Amino acid sequence: MAKTAAALDFGTSKIAFAFGRKDSTGLVTVAGAAVEPYCGFRDHAWISETELPGILQKAHAALQAQVNQKIQEVFVCLPGDYVRVYFREISCVPSGGNGEVTQEDLDMLFQQVMDFTRPDNLRLLSRQVVFYLLDSELIRTSPLMMTGQRLTMYVSIVMGDGDFMDRTAELLGSIGLTAAGFVATPTAEAKLISEYMQENSTSVVLDTGHFTTDIMVMDAGEPIFHALLELGGARLEQDLAAILNIPPEAAAQVKRHIALGLDPGDSTQTMETQDGQVYEYALSLAQEVVEARLDDTLRRIQKVVDDFGVTLDESLHIYITGSGFASIRGAREYISQKTGTIAKLFQPQTPMTPSPSMTAVVGTLSYVLQEGTRTEKPTLPEAVKQFFKEYF
Repeated sequence: MAKTAAALDFGTSKIAFAFGRKDSTGLVTVAGAAVEPYCGFRDHAWISETELPGILQKAHAALQAQVNQKIQEVFVCLPGDYVRVYFREISCVPSGGNGEVTQEDLDMLFQQVMDFTRPDNLRLLSRQVVFYLLDSELIRTSPLMMTGQRLTMYVSIVMGDGDFMDRTAELLGSIGLTAAGFVATPTAEAKLISEYMQENSTSVVLDTGHFTTDIMVMDAGEPIFHALLELGGARLEQDLAAILNIPPEAAAQVKRHIALGLDPGDSTQTMETQDGQVYEYALSLAQEVVEARLDDTLRRIQKVVDDFGVTLDESLHIYITGSGFASIRGAREYISQKTGTIAKLFQPQTPMTPSPSMTAVVGTLSYVLQEGTRTEKPTLPEAVKQFFKEYF
């Protein structure tokens, strides 16, 4: 594996670069990071696309200046809009004597993993066994030579939009950079959160950006479900602007004054915009608006994970990341109360990137330094060989 790498994240409100190293003990450290505001993308199209190359060049130059090193290759964190996660279940009857699981059984199951209908433009990014069931026994290691009546393999398959990856590679090439590989946001964040939090059970990750919220279910550090909710920090700020009758650019300031769970009473706040305009608003009304939007978002999230088969209750951890809701004071406690779960705010614990909005780019960096990435479509013999090499 590489000892140094750079990662790039296209967020819905920013462009973020990070550069890191892996030492002889395998520890990954972030040595530099650069962030530039950018209006992102909507409906599979860049907003202000003509500005994008210049913003990328500015952030890239800042990163190189920080680390005093020339950086030409970057690993790209693929946004959730361009990711599909499949959780495949494949079964067989063990073929060995007395129901013993054989290598042929495992080979046969693996050959069936990709045997399902999906869009032609998708490319394989990662494929990992999450666990096995041998009859009713859950097995996290190889079931080879164990005995039972039925063996079921559960596999996380993460695929990316090949058209978007090609366009991104062309974009980077136009400014002299090479896309060294792609890592899906669900993979990057699941791996990082699992590593930091020592989370091996089923849990939910909510990454709320400016326009969207990525809803991810992970198990043992692997994404097993992903959905995109078209709600983010921008919708909350639009609500505040409309109800409080303030400019949209002022709503982000108002959001920072909210403290969920505390009674604001009859107090009022004033805020001044960049053009010198002063606005007064009732803090209780602002808090009511934020709570209403959070309640609506949480109801939608509850339905999404319910449909997948995961129940939000006190046995489940929810990890909140991204800048959309994590920046609201009291959001963790409020989400815990409303969902009945144990909610935790998550951000990378590195001096260079102490922000929930940097989770995806740091996760990408950590992933490629520790595990590498694979975006090409291997032949079946290569896939089988690589699969057992990686998993066992």
